[in-house]
Amino acid sequence: MDALEQSARVAPLRPRLEQELTEIETLDAENASWSVPVELDQQSDGRVIIQQAPKRIEQGEFGLCIECGEPIAAGGLNVDPAFTVCVKFAE
Repeated sequence: MDALEQSARVAPLRPRLEQELTEIETLDAENASWSVPVELDQQSDGRVIIQQAPKRIEQGEFGLCIECGEPIAAGGLNVDPAFTVCVKFAE
């Protein structure tokens, strides 16, 4: 898959990623205003992945498995654009 095909494949996911980044920034701002910060352990990995998504898109790596480099199934990315591994490595 060349860079143009990869870019076209992930383009529909950009608005969702931007929305999730906005939600993360809002949660961070709310958390900063509390007297005792709340740790969002369950979401922390997903937050980091979403925050790294724009860089991965620019580098042409978004939507590719970080383990083997193969494309992640479009269905998987539609379910959760934070997926970073293909089905083979998800187990």
